[in-house]
Amino acid sequence: MTGGTGAAAAAADEARPELSVVVPVFKEGETVDPVLRALTGAITSPHEILVVYDFDEDPTVPVIERLHGQLPAIRGHRNDLGRGVLNAMKAGISAARGDYILISMPAAGPTSSRRRGTCAAGTRSAGRWSSAS
Repeated sequence: MTGGTGAAAAAADEARPELSVVVPVFKEGETVDPVLRALTGAITSPHEILVVYDFDEDPTVPVIERLHGQLPAIRGHRNDLGRGVLNAMKAGISAARGDYILISMPAAGPTSSRRRGTCAAGTRSAGRWSSAS
């Protein structure tokens, strides 16, 4: 959480990413690896990639943990609002620290190289989320 006064607040604001990418997942497993690597490689501004999962046994969790060790901008976030993609998006938005938020659905499965994920973007202003038009 940012805010406050003094050196701690300044350090927190400095570490705050400009962009937060929220990626809700459900049993993606290893198929999410190339998606997350591509996102990380394509973003040039300070960023974080929040991979939001519903339950600890999701096979995507070990992939997130492994990638976080290699690419610290990637981190997992457990959705505690209730299962489902909408709640995962809400949980990710709540956990996002960036001024701008992008929601990206992973293109998974055997046709992932031919499919595109769906995206939505918005900005955080005065502590509120608003969609980009």
